[in-house]
Amino acid sequence: MKREHYLSPFLRNPPARLDLATLPTPVERAPWLDAPGAAVYVKRDDQTSRLYGGGKVRKLEWLLANPPYDDRRPIVSVGGIGSHHLVALALHLQAQGRELHAWVFDQVPTAHTLDDLALLLSTGAKLGRYRRGRRCRSRGWRTAPGPGRSRPGCTCRPAGPPGSVRSASSRPGSSSPSR
Repeated sequence: MKREHYLSPFLRNPPARLDLATLPTPVERAPWLDAPGAAVYVKRDDQTSRLYGGGKVRKLEWLLANPPYDDRRPIVSVGGIGSHHLVALALHLQAQGRELHAWVFDQVPTAHTLDDLALLLSTGAKLGRYRRGRRCRSRGWRTAPGPGRSRPGCTCRPAGPPGSVRSASSRPGSSSPSR
């Protein structure tokens, strides 16, 4: 007797998926990376979406279309001040008329991380500052998995209410990074 594969029920009735990505993305030759006897090609996932490309869009298509993240309540997530996860989430939620409450923790304030923070702030996301080391609890909001997490949750404790974040370079005693 042949047993059914454990994924068969899932494949017969897959979960909902939002149409956020423009797929497939192109594969292009990158001759500057060639080595003797080897041609190098690059998959252009930066073109996954006009809003914000990359593999994060693929994850958000499934995440935002299914419970508990598919309703109109704000979504809470966590990441560094230069988090591409938070930027992608904020931009795609903004396009849906939804809101992100992001708890952010400090990173080295490079030009890149501060640009990402500025982009995150431009979406209207509400930000709170995290201290590392303790679990947080969000009441009435949905906590989206952060980067590298497979389940909802976070490992940081809020150090201030949403909106209390300032750029690392604007804090007293810190020097502004050179661009």
